[in-house]
Amino acid sequence: MNIEGDDEKLDNPAAAIEKFERVVELETARGDEIKWRFKALQNLVVLNQGLGRFQEMITRYCEMLSYIHVATRNECTDAINIILDSIANTNDPAVLSQMYEHTLVALKTANNERLWFNTNLKLGRVSLESRRLDKVEEILSTLKAAAASSSSSSVHPNTTTTGSSNIDPTKGNNLLEVYCLEIQLCSVTLDYSRMRDIYPKTLNLTTTVSDPRTLAVIREHGGKLYMAEENWDAAYNELYQAFRNYQEAGNSRARDCLKYVVLASMLALTDINPFSAREAKVFAEDKEIVAMSELRDSLESNDLSRFERTLKTSKIGSWMSHF
Repeated sequence: MNIEGDDEKLDNPAAAIEKFERVVELETARGDEIKWRFKALQNLVVLNQGLGRFQEMITRYCEMLSYIHVATRNECTDAINIILDSIANTNDPAVLSQMYEHTLVALKTANNERLWFNTNLKLGRVSLESRRLDKVEEILSTLKAAAASSSSSSVHPNTTTTGSSNIDPTKGNNLLEVYCLEIQLCSVTLDYSRMRDIYPKTLNLTTTVSDPRTLAVIREHGGKLYMAEENWDAAYNELYQAFRNYQEAGNSRARDCLKYVVLASMLALTDINPFSAREAKVFAEDKEIVAMSELRDSLESNDLSRFERTLKTSKIGSWMSHF
């Protein structure tokens, strides 16, 4: 019956809901087995969300969360991530708040620290996008506390002391992700003083991270900070590293970051041509990247008329004016 429900999820969600509810009823009657029940509840949450039945969605979600102690960690991680991604565009902040609150409480009691941490990060990003900045600050405080050792008596021999907090080196990746969120908050609030304080701390932690997406965001914002300070050489170096990290992660943001790289290279008057790099050649046919290349070539050849013509005939001029 789970399979039958899967077949109707797109074409007839109401009918699919009936079948998944029947799965829950049948397996509940059989006892403690939750193999099909857990998956059916996940589908019920997503389907009710799609139909705007938010109260039923929350009810079914709480029911699903009650089984995370007996479901496998992979099942829990997949189900929770799918559901939280599906509600990301929900316009009702109260609904979002309830869903995340129920999730975090359940994960805390289930002692699933990594998923609890990632869920907090996800909530932080959602809150940042919706400009709920007080909530972002609250989450940052919670996550920093989680990345710090509780007392000096339990400090790891290689623990780094930062202010009054002792940072467990085994949680370096977590802390780097927290700093990444905090840097994005600084960018939104234009708090460059705070960003200047945070950014050097991230550089001391970069050897512990394997996810290039986190590094890319940090490096990009660091590069923009240096641009604001007119430190063109440092800006070029950071933005180029961000571009490479975005490329490594397969992130479409690489294209825009390459434009920043070229702009920084022109302002720094560097002889290094960013378009000679293997990673940059992927964008060789992109119209805006071609325009940026022409700008750089005209600058190197001191061809002011060509430089101005390129600015006028491409979208680069308006893009640069908003940088």
